[in-house]
Amino acid sequence: MQADRRFTIAVNNYAAVVAAGSIIAAVRAQAPKVRLTLVPSGTLNLADRLDRAELDLAISARALDGERFASRRLIEDRFVAVLRAGHPALRKKLTGETLVELPHLAITSSGEDLDFVDAWLRARKAERTIASDVPYLSAGAVLVQSNMVAILGRKLALEFRRAYPIEMRELPFDASKLQSVMSWHRRFDDLPAHRWLRETIVAATAGI
Repeated sequence: MQADRRFTIAVNNYAAVVAAGSIIAAVRAQAPKVRLTLVPSGTLNLADRLDRAELDLAISARALDGERFASRRLIEDRFVAVLRAGHPALRKKLTGETLVELPHLAITSSGEDLDFVDAWLRARKAERTIASDVPYLSAGAVLVQSNMVAILGRKLALEFRRAYPIEMRELPFDASKLQSVMSWHRRFDDLPAHRWLRETIVAATAGI
């Protein structure tokens, strides 16, 4: 694509960490004159911004409601427990009892639903203790300096592990799936430049 133009995409924190690098690299490789502006979606009314054409796309945890929006799932992931390397809990299999005993690090900026964890524990008359609440980008630094555990998407934890000495363990129960979904307004369905961008993003995230 040779066009010199700009696209604005809202991304949640998961997509910003896991997918942004691959998306920008793919677009730059095919269309170096195209400028991508990625903005955090946390405080945005995505439907309203798409309606007003202030966004070209939104990448979030779920498809937007309303027939005027189309969507495509980009990434599917699963939740894992994440702890610092050398954590005493890593010496044995992670159990529900261990999850109750450990202090938990909650992520304030994720927007992810971890009710399945608390429901599983409640069924066993137990609950986890939230010791601290931090944004996504603080999680790695906090985990490596504590004995807390965080429940994060596996692909995101792999990205954090590039920078921090952390380890992952499978949860001791069936966990909800985590997904990343691209949504757009249907007015853009057949617009060639927009269709090219969507197809490029789908291809860029296929191997994540």
